Amino acid sequence: TQCCDRDGDGFGDNPNGNNPDAFPDEPTQWYDLDGDGLGDNPSGVNGDPYPGDYDNDGEPDETDVFPEDPDRTLDDDQDGLSVEEEGAILDGIPERDMPIIFGAIFMTMLLGIALGYTWGIMRNRP
Repeated sequence: TQCCDRDGDGFGDNPNGNNPDAFPDEPTQWYDLDGDGLGDNPSGVNGDPYPGDYDNDGEPDETDVFPEDPDRTLDDDQDGLSVEEEGAILDGIPERDMPIIFGAIFMTMLLGIALGYTWGIMRNRP
């Protein structure tokens, strides 16, 4: 149950009651479902720009392969290594590695790899 609502937003101040207010002194925020300290109302004060993004990396949790790690988001080749990791640590399978070249991601599907030709990786330059 609730007895008080200091900010008047319709959500009570008792954290153990029905409809508790995560921000009892801020009338524009009441929920913080991902627990990041930012309110789920993006247009309110200190609103979460990514309310469905637990790690605040900009990738929604439903499409984030690593939803609790802000440094990793995608695994385009599904090898267990993130795209960010593969920019520096490749898994040794050239057909699946996706190096970062000039800020864009390109697959290194190179003609002739099966024939033993060599290939190289270009790194981002500052």
